Amino acid sequence: FHAAGPGHPLDQAAIVEDALACHAAGAAVIHIHARLATGETTMEPAAYAAIAGAIRARGCDAVLDFSAGDDGGLFTVGAA
Repeated sequence: FHAAGPGHPLDQAAIVEDALACHAAGAAVIHIHARLATGETTMEPAAYAAIAGAIRARGCDAVLDFSAGDDGGLFTVGAA
């Protein structure tokens, strides 16, 4: 279930795969909202570092534009 919409990846692996697909399609800038394994948004630097590391390890050189907000980390999967 994608509370934020069916196009939003819900875990770090899906975020990485979506970013790589965007890059392969020609994107030069990729905007990223980090998520925990539970699907909840997070502003934890370690989560962004893990996502960026995985993207870079796969050869993507696009500009990674990390989100500066997620409702203070209060959004949860299934929230209305």
